[in-house]
Amino acid sequence: MTNKIVITVDEFREVFPEFADETKYPDAVIQSFIIQAECYISPDNNPAWMLNGESRRLAIMLLVAHLLILNNKALSGSGAAGGTVASKSAGSVSVSFVAPTNKNELDFWLNQTGYGQRLLALLQVKVPASGLYIGGSQRILE
Repeated sequence: MTNKIVITVDEFREVFPEFADETKYPDAVIQSFIIQAECYISPDNNPAWMLNGESRRLAIMLLVAHLLILNNKALSGSGAAGGTVASKSAGSVSVSFVAPTNKNELDFWLNQTGYGQRLLALLQVKVPASGLYIGGSQRILE
C-alpha cells in the first residue's frame, strides 16, 4: 500500500521562504503549481521506489519552485537565460553564461533554473544509472 505525499502551501513557503510574499505568490498560484508538479512527479509514495519519502517530497517541491520561476520568466518576457556566469562587465553592461550540459530536452528544461538543477542532481543521486522512464522512453541519468 502506498501513502500519498501531501504538500501544503504553508509547508512549501517554509522550505522555500523566497516564495513567502503572498502578493507576488498568492496561495492559489502556489497550489496550482503543486498540482502541476504532481502531474510530473507522482505524490504516491512507495518505500520500494528509489525516490521516496523526504526525497520525493523535496523533488516535488523543487519542481514547484522551478515551475514558479519559469512562470515568472514567461510573464516578464525575460526568457530562459541559464548557466553559470562566465564573465560580467559594469560599463555598457555585458554578461555571458557557460551553458549547462544538456543531454536531452528534460536536462535543458531543468537547467533553466537553479531549482531545476537541484532536482536534476537529486534524480541523479536517487535513480540508478540503469534508467528512468520519462514519457515512455528511457532516459539514462549519468
